[in-house]
Amino acid sequence: MSKTRRMPDTITGRLRWHLEHCGANLVEVEQETGIHNSMLSRFVRGERGLHLDNIDILGEYLGLRLVRDED
Repeated sequence: MSKTRRMPDTITGRLRWHLEHCGANLVEVEQETGIHNSMLSRFVRGERGLHLDNIDILGEYLGLRLVRDED
């Protein structure tokens, strides 16, 4: 029985989740974003973070945007 992970609540967690589920491999993401696949791989594994510029690029590539939750 496969266990589906639910989407994380953090920005980095969501970026990681979407990278893993976007249907593209990291080489394809690199080609589209210019962010080296080894950097993306270490980010997905939780070994490193990303600079804000790269977060912006990934967010745009993945069709994500940051919005404030209403209280």
